[in-house]
Amino acid sequence: FFALNRLAEQVNGLMAVVGTQLDSNGAALGAIAQAYLTQKATGEADGAFAVLRDNINSVSGTLIDIIGRLRSSASELKYATSELVVGTDDLSD
Repeated sequence: FFALNRLAEQVNGLMAVVGTQLDSNGAALGAIAQAYLTQKATGEADGAFAVLRDNINSVSGTLIDIIGRLRSSASELKYATSELVVGTDDLSD
């Protein structure tokens, strides 16, 4: 019985670690899905869970960068469009 109890304790411990990692990573992915890009996956992790955590956080950073560049491009496009309107108005006068 001792070996079986020990195995059960180890399985329960493993399941607790897996559950904690899934909760943390799931919360971060849920935040990304809701466009809350500043929430990070946190917690101590090893192996595949560490890679998953780091990749989730990298996706958030990449999306923040892409959105920043899109905003900048949109602002530049708006300025260029206004310059075209002014030029067209000048030509029509």
